[in-house]
Amino acid sequence: MSFDSSFSPESLADICPDFETAKQVAHDHLPEEVADAWLRMCRPAVSLSPAAPGDTVVARFGGLPRMSEEIAWPEWEGHGPLSFIAEIDLSALTEHGLRTGLDLPEQGRLLFFYHVDPEDSEALVFYEDHESLRGARVIYVAESAADSPNRVLTDSSVTVYAEVSLTGTMTPTFPETENPRLYQEFADREIDGDSWLDLVNDDDFREALEELEPETDHRFGGWPLSLQGPVELEAAASVLDASLYDSPEYEEESRAWHLLLQVSSSDEMTWGDSGMLYWFLREGPADGPLPATTFTWQCL
Repeated sequence: MSFDSSFSPESLADICPDFETAKQVAHDHLPEEVADAWLRMCRPAVSLSPAAPGDTVVARFGGLPRMSEEIAWPEWEGHGPLSFIAEIDLSALTEHGLRTGLDLPEQGRLLFFYHVDPEDSEALVFYEDHESLRGARVIYVAESAADSPNRVLTDSSVTVYAEVSLTGTMTPTFPETENPRLYQEFADREIDGDSWLDLVNDDDFREALEELEPETDHRFGGWPLSLQGPVELEAAASVLDASLYDSPEYEEESRAWHLLLQVSSSDEMTWGDSGMLYWFLREGPADGPLPATTFTWQCL
């Protein structure tokens, strides 16, 4: 899998209605050379929000997964079946031109599962506990939703969330202040004695960018919104030995992971103290329809 970083400013303006505003903000606050480099780091994301009547539905939270009985319901050994969290309809995204740059199948669906059991205090999915990552899963299903009835759930212990249909809008996203890739691209560059990194992390510039943030933090693709430090570092830690932490290999690994899905807390689903769930895809060749994935979560 690789991320398509070939989006031109013109193509971003075509698919993200707010990109032109982001471009204006960048050029209002930054030297031209820095602004252009910053805008090249833009990653388009699909912002997900509850669908109103008549809206195009591209995803859903909760309910039961639409998958055949031939697909094993994912379990975390010793802790039981996982709860169904979300479905992303890749076919709908393709049909409506919602492009994130992630190299994914154009048809089919992605199903996301996570272990939820308030009675099991030992069932904490944590990025440094590699075995615990069996408590979060992504499944690719080639069949359309229409061809896959809701799966019958026989285990009453599994948490089932209320189903919410979601619509999607394209939004431009940019790396956060401590993002590893931002440091790689900007940390050692200066203009007129000013560090590029300081310029793009200036409070006034960041506050102006926040005005462009969508109302919801649920997103498919794009740059993540971290709550407790860069989540890309946690993605790297989820696959590396602890002895490599803070090494060049660790930094390099963190830059290989791209956000797949970010699910924020809501009235229907809450993750700790106003937390978020994050699934990531890794750059590199894939053995099947999906490349390597990993998971982490953060809360306030």
